[in-house]
Amino acid sequence: MKNKFDVKLPDYAAIPVIFRTAGQVKDWGHEYLRASEVYGKTKGEKSLIFILDTAGVFDHPDLKANSLPQFNKNFTTSPDKDGHGHGHHCAGIAAAVDNDFGVIGCAPSAKLVAVKVLNDSGSGSYDWISKGIRYVADLDVGPDFADHKKIISLSLGGSAGSADLENAVNYAIEKGVFIVAAAGNSGWSEDRNTILYPGRYEQVVTVASIGKTEQPSSFSSGGEEIDVAAPGEQIFSTHKDGGYVYLSGTSMATPYVAGVVALLLSMYPEIENQYHLEDYLEAHAKDIFTPGEDMRTGAGAPILTGYTDDPGTPPEDPEDPPPPPPIPTRNERAVLFPIDDKTFTMYWRTASDQKYKILTVDGMLLEMTTNLFTEMASDVLLSFVQKYYSNRGLILPSHFDLQEAVYYTGRFLEIIARNYEIEVSVEEISGTDEAGRNVLYLNEDKTTTAENRVITEILPQLVIESI
Repeated sequence: MKNKFDVKLPDYAAIPVIFRTAGQVKDWGHEYLRASEVYGKTKGEKSLIFILDTAGVFDHPDLKANSLPQFNKNFTTSPDKDGHGHGHHCAGIAAAVDNDFGVIGCAPSAKLVAVKVLNDSGSGSYDWISKGIRYVADLDVGPDFADHKKIISLSLGGSAGSADLENAVNYAIEKGVFIVAAAGNSGWSEDRNTILYPGRYEQVVTVASIGKTEQPSSFSSGGEEIDVAAPGEQIFSTHKDGGYVYLSGTSMATPYVAGVVALLLSMYPEIENQYHLEDYLEAHAKDIFTPGEDMRTGAGAPILTGYTDDPGTPPEDPEDPPPPPPIPTRNERAVLFPIDDKTFTMYWRTASDQKYKILTVDGMLLEMTTNLFTEMASDVLLSFVQKYYSNRGLILPSHFDLQEAVYYTGRFLEIIARNYEIEVSVEEISGTDEAGRNVLYLNEDKTTTAENRVITEILPQLVIESI
């Protein structure tokens, strides 16, 4: 019986390279991102890059010195050795060693960990990938690497989403892991979003591919989730069995950005979470293709000199720490966020019903108490709301109806948000049932003693679950 996999790497032609002269190659992508120009400050020494791909071990001579085999993990049914080569290629782009031969990676002093989630045919299940992501999130790296930031590079994608996969992504981000994912090689369509999962999740840094002219690659997927674009055409890097090849794809652009992230996190330890990173990456990217953010290249290319105070100039004293990036915080205050351009689905039933009903939440006014800047607060809140309404089921007492369903989907949103350290209150919420009947709840005074008493009595009777 043939196995069905969620992810299958596209077929590609590997162009092998035979070295006839000694020396180390800087690929055009390395030069384009101007990686060498920040090496006076860092080469990525404080970062761990986890390549979740086809390799369960990095045995290439150009990767061994940066590899931490004690943390390697294999979630597939294939041997640890990379029988495909894709994982080795991605690892070399991100962090091949700075030595006298082969190729130099974007962050040549970052440490590499091989987590095999794709088999030797380049196929994998969301179960393997989700387990790999959670493994990284929970991994105790010990005192030697306790001050290193964890970065996951995901050069893979599937056409459909998965609750387990998104939950794993969210879990890792909440534990301080930084995640970079490929947009996919499904090409551009003006009529539909072609980004693959997990790149299609807004929480991750989603990477598109560009060529040497800074134009989007013809194969590169597009959509509103694209954050940045990086070199992905004819990229030279390490491969299986100690070789070197040229490959193309958003798979190549992604480890370039993982390398950029490793350098930034090593320079700026004040970047503490995924949201800070994404905001900082986009704010200082080079705008390319069309003015402003676009669905093919996002905010642009993360050229490293754009993230330093004096682009292209070595620091006067390499021993002095670089200035930190601005952390987007301010005095705490309450901000109102209307969400009326998106719809969300909540499944609900009463205790006496056998089947769930569909409630479409088609309007909300949320008040968030935060010290984040408004743009980031909006992104954090919207990401949480989308996650909250992902396969969520609400079970109410038998005498409740549509009105209570609308009300309690808002109340549970407030309660669950606290688990994520988000202080939000639902001021208005509008819901429509399958017959088109609409209910609007207005929160005029949610602090009354009477309501608190009702909440205290009713909540123990309610159940909210993932379905």
